[in-house]
Amino acid sequence: MLIWLFFISKDSSAQIEIFNSDSIPIEDLIAVCAEEDLQITLTGVSEDQIDSVYWDLGDRIVVSIELTIFHDYIDPGDFQIWASLLYIDGNFVDSVATRSLTISPLPIASFTMENQDATLVNSTVSFYNRSASAESYFWLFDTTNRIGESFEENPVYTYPNKQPNEYITMLMATSSVGCKGTDFQKITVSEDDHLYIPNSFTPNGDGNNDLFYIQGKGIDTESYHLTIYDRWGHVVFESSNLYERWNGTNNNGEFYVQTNIFNYRLVYKIRGTFDLKEVSGSINLIK
Repeated sequence: MLIWLFFISKDSSAQIEIFNSDSIPIEDLIAVCAEEDLQITLTGVSEDQIDSVYWDLGDRIVVSIELTIFHDYIDPGDFQIWASLLYIDGNFVDSVATRSLTISPLPIASFTMENQDATLVNSTVSFYNRSASAESYFWLFDTTNRIGESFEENPVYTYPNKQPNEYITMLMATSSVGCKGTDFQKITVSEDDHLYIPNSFTPNGDGNNDLFYIQGKGIDTESYHLTIYDRWGHVVFESSNLYERWNGTNNNGEFYVQTNIFNYRLVYKIRGTFDLKEVSGSINLIK
């Protein structure tokens, strides 16, 4: 049976040293922030005589055979760190070293946008900062290519408009003590579709406005799908071909539908983008 013998201390010079992820001692920092990776080291002890270190970190207990551990505090607050030692001879020294630590909260970074679905014709986006507990801001409008930066609170930025693309925009909000929070959002710059959908047509064979069809710029033909319904919800025309016209017959069959109002549903993408768009409306068929 193992019997632990308790001593006040074998190493009176034992200390707890704490460094951030940049190896800077925390006493040289304005603040220690939540979620920051910390290196916690017990110094001033004879490592070759130690079996393990019992760490009470204030938010959890850790047992390690190393004198250095790594930890991040998720929640802000005041914490007391205690280190106890189990020696290889079976002796246990309780609370060989202790240290207090204050963890500061992260600011909440958040933003909204005007014209999030920008086009090549209008690729200017206005950003509205909704952050909390922050006093300075840094924007990076394209995190992939690192183009476009701003330190304004509510910036306006014009994205490249030579070809469709998607951009990830980052806002970094910094608190008064230097803690940082981030928010990321996607901006899509697509071709300007300029959809033209007629609201009426006259399939009477006079060669003028006899066909119903949709026109647009930059439409992805692979995703295009048009469905037209009568007032009872029956499908009278359906096509996945952007260039196919409706001549006013039932599924382009042998008989013409009667003068009436029909509903349509159009699903499509803009070339170079991934999000499906959906448009619905009505068509007035006049004989």
